[in-house]
Amino acid sequence: MKKILPVLLFLSTVCLSINAQDGTLSNLVFDTTVEQGQTNLTFTFDYTASEAGTVEWQLITALPDGTPNWGQPNVVYMVINVDAAADATTASFTYDVGNGPVGTYTWAGKVTLAGMDLGYNNAGNLVDVTEGGGGPITAGGLSNLSYDAEVVPGTTDLTFSFDYTATEDGTVEWQLLPAMADGSPDWSGTNAAYASYDITEAATPTNNSFTYEIPMGAALGTYTWAGKVTLAGMDLGYNNTGNLVEITDAVNTSDLEFSTKYFTLSPNPVTDILTIIAKEENSLYMIYNQLGQVVKTSQAAGLTHQLDLSSLPTGTYWVKSDTGLTKAVNKL
Repeated sequence: MKKILPVLLFLSTVCLSINAQDGTLSNLVFDTTVEQGQTNLTFTFDYTASEAGTVEWQLITALPDGTPNWGQPNVVYMVINVDAAADATTASFTYDVGNGPVGTYTWAGKVTLAGMDLGYNNAGNLVDVTEGGGGPITAGGLSNLSYDAEVVPGTTDLTFSFDYTATEDGTVEWQLLPAMADGSPDWSGTNAAYASYDITEAATPTNNSFTYEIPMGAALGTYTWAGKVTLAGMDLGYNNTGNLVEITDAVNTSDLEFSTKYFTLSPNPVTDILTIIAKEENSLYMIYNQLGQVVKTSQAAGLTHQLDLSSLPTGTYWVKSDTGLTKAVNKL
């Protein structure tokens, strides 16, 4: 009888030591009541950091539970460089309080090491900002938005317009961000459009506009326009929620109606150059294939516009303008 000897397999374990990035913020010392426009105040804190990086602090409007209301203004914003510190190390900075709205704010801080945000200390660091002698309150507003509520990746020369107010010169920033279920922006998402530019003081609503495009690689879904006014380094005048836009991969061509009310096409059928004669100047035209996908866009300058369709394969296409719809046949 043969004996079967057990074979013992010895598995060697390799231990990998990974130095995890880590940082903390603690032992905050600050004034719990300040006035609008107050200057030369001191904020002190302890930090630890596994490597050199930055610490960011902002004094931002607080929610009822003491956490930051990220969609509202801050009245202080500071970023300082820090060295690696295994033990709690004290740091401080001086700051001025902006002339933002009175109310309850909270200090919100974070450590950033090698591009990674960690070591947050946000909630319950409460400060009451009271009315003071800091001069006129800095304020701004955004209203009366006008934009396309449905767009397709690859669309260019879209127009966004809005009214703003500002108590002094500053900037306005708009971005088209993925929307949460309640219509508010998902700040961690990738924007599909972004614009930032200077504005001048405007006591009454003043209209402004910009053109933008939707990248071909933009993710499909529901987005919202998120805007803010920045004056004297303070973010305020937010307009974030419910400005919804659907980014879709195609339109339903069965919904397109044949019409010559707004412009005419010739020749039709066409082999290469399509001439559009419109009744309104400077229209934006988009060419859709039978799948409802945008295959070409073009901005007119005047009433008559020509489109080179020679690169398109034989088939039926729809020409859509910002004022009406019609149908064109392209045969190569």
